[in-house]
Amino acid sequence: MLKTSLLCILIFLISLHTAECSQYCQNVNGDMFLNKCFKDQTNGFWSLLADTIKWWVNPRTDAIILSVIILGLPFMMFGTKKRVSVSELLYSKYISSKFALLNLLHRICYALVLDIVLLSVFRQRRPCKCDLDGSGNYVHIGSIYGMPSAEAMNGALVAISIFDFAPINVAVSRIFSALILLIVMAERVALGYHTIGQVTVGASIGVALHFCSTRLPQWFNFADSIVQFILSWWVLLLDNESIKVERGSLSNQYAWVMWGNSFLLIEFFLSFRMWSKVIGWKQTKFSYSSILQFLNQNKKKLYTNAIRSKTLIKEISTNQNYETSPTDFSDDDFTNTSDLSINQTSNNSQKEKESIPFVRGNKQKISISHISDFWFSFVVILVFGFGFLFFQTSITQYAYPV
Repeated sequence: MLKTSLLCILIFLISLHTAECSQYCQNVNGDMFLNKCFKDQTNGFWSLLADTIKWWVNPRTDAIILSVIILGLPFMMFGTKKRVSVSELLYSKYISSKFALLNLLHRICYALVLDIVLLSVFRQRRPCKCDLDGSGNYVHIGSIYGMPSAEAMNGALVAISIFDFAPINVAVSRIFSALILLIVMAERVALGYHTIGQVTVGASIGVALHFCSTRLPQWFNFADSIVQFILSWWVLLLDNESIKVERGSLSNQYAWVMWGNSFLLIEFFLSFRMWSKVIGWKQTKFSYSSILQFLNQNKKKLYTNAIRSKTLIKEISTNQNYETSPTDFSDDDFTNTSDLSINQTSNNSQKEKESIPFVRGNKQKISISHISDFWFSFVVILVFGFGFLFFQTSITQYAYPV
């Protein structure tokens, strides 16, 4: 209800601004309210605010930040610790944090990869052709296609994640998520990159994709990653207008596919390692919410036991059998998360320590697996993310000569 009310207020305020914008810009998609151009040419407060935040609502920016956090998570959580016992106490927190971040990265990849497919399906142009310098020469604002808005989809995915899981206070988190979504939608409309209809459709798709990713079994994420990868390249071969018209641009569909698939590949690889080495493939039949709930409750149980028992740290540091790794999850752990227990009689302590990022004797060392994660991600971003900067022009000229 709150989001609906704020959206109605936003639409009303934008509608008041229509006459002011019409003298600077022309409507590409007709005069229907949902398809109109509402670009702000006054360089006022709202225009300056939109210019400031536009770089932070870009899904590529968010994907880069998330990837850096995921790769740096072992260093941030374990790099300053001196004792093995402290590492083991942080292990469940590390696993749940990495699992949540990887799932969020997967959802952001929707705005990078799946959006390319949807752009080629709808093929609706961006709304504005504007006279930017008063010379009478009208320039198209943004790239070719605008339906649905990738930034609105990305903003909705981030906002609904905050709304759904409420990392702070519930009321504060939900108000904050509503503001994020409305600010992103208003920014795209005010800068003339999208219509109200395009940002509304993008935000609606983002909300739907969030619930699909978090409520369906986790094997669905692996399946849709493969489908997205195939479809994105397939539609690029079918619809090459963006490549021909926007040759060499960082915003054409070729660039978005390269960037999107690089992050999708990183997320797929890191998730594959986590499922195969830590959680277990049979647990992919459970939803994200169920697995995250178990991991969070296991973390709280571990810290509670550590506070109550002063001998816990001593037991761990003397290499007694104490397991904190969730490598042996059972179905009961997910169906009845209120009855949790920590197995203190496991014979897999050596296997457990190998899965902890920084453990070797009583000192912290970076494990080979996390070094390989870092270098794999670095090479993928270097080849896919930046490769098009050097090869895009020559490839498009060869494939689509003028």
